[in-house]
Amino acid sequence: CVCAFKDHMFYSKGSLLTFSVPFDEADFTPASGAGSIRLPKTITGLYVFRSQLFVFTESSIHVINGSSLADFTLESVNETIGCIASDTIQEVSGDVAFLSSDGVRLLGSTDRTGDFSNQTTSKYIQAPLNSFIGSYSSFSSTVVRGKSQYRVFSWDATREPNFSEGFVGTQFRPQDPESFEWGKLQGFKVYSIDSKVHNSVEYIVFSSDTEYVYQMEDGNDFDGTDIQSSFWTPYISFTDPTYRKVLYKMF
Repeated sequence: CVCAFKDHMFYSKGSLLTFSVPFDEADFTPASGAGSIRLPKTITGLYVFRSQLFVFTESSIHVINGSSLADFTLESVNETIGCIASDTIQEVSGDVAFLSSDGVRLLGSTDRTGDFSNQTTSKYIQAPLNSFIGSYSSFSSTVVRGKSQYRVFSWDATREPNFSEGFVGTQFRPQDPESFEWGKLQGFKVYSIDSKVHNSVEYIVFSSDTEYVYQMEDGNDFDGTDIQSSFWTPYISFTDPTYRKVLYKMF
């Protein structure tokens, strides 16, 4: 994992986090301001959030404060929950979403100074999401800002696009993990994905194993394949739920 923080470049390899001298990503001279920090376990992600550098392992979260070798400090945020895939870390409506071993979690600040919440957003789909996490070893994600969505995809080179899986979570209230509503995605074979706003237009692009780059949220098919969809109305009893009715006209 690689990340820029406070004019330094941070590089992780295994459990070792190394940072360069200021303004030079290739100079690691300690006398000039470079150094290293040893984490207890293998680092799985780096993310800058609110002037702090968050360092993830599979079972812990740490934060680095400071601005130089003289005052960089490593503090623990959580010693039991971490991130299992670096490409699933995204900022969603002011919080940081990531894929942990038990689902999608949201890392955010609390009213207490220096304290962070770490709540799960996916408890309503715990069983299918646990199966999803256990079935794959490679994941990617993106945010869709215009829809307040977090999308996470699996990668399996042997699977056809029609059977490739993912999940989409839509947040209805900012900084509220319980406001996420979830749906399952199928038909996107995603190896790498990213989104960007350019000239007030949001673009979501992803790559697969076809040597093409695809634009998501554009068109009405999956690369020429029709999108299958179903729609169910709520159950309408009309006073007597045991009697079958035929609707001739409905608004």
